[in-house]
Amino acid sequence: MIADEGARLWIDGNLVIDARKDASGEKRESPPIELVAGRKYDLKLEYHESQEKARIQLLWSSPSTSRDVVPHSRLYPNQ
Repeated sequence: MIADEGARLWIDGNLVIDARKDASGEKRESPPIELVAGRKYDLKLEYHESQEKARIQLLWSSPSTSRDVVPHSRLYPNQ
């Protein structure tokens, strides 16, 4: 993810990025995580913003796909 301030990301209940400190535009990477195509994963993203114009991007990549923003079509509301 790329965030202009602090953020934390969990995947299926496992904290994979813990970057609570302010860090302007810093990219934070989790260790490699094996995901299965077609399977839905529980994501939880906490984001801290203390100034105007909040910005955060969630990115993904694979051996066959370059790093890109996770499209909205791949995110689902909590059911």
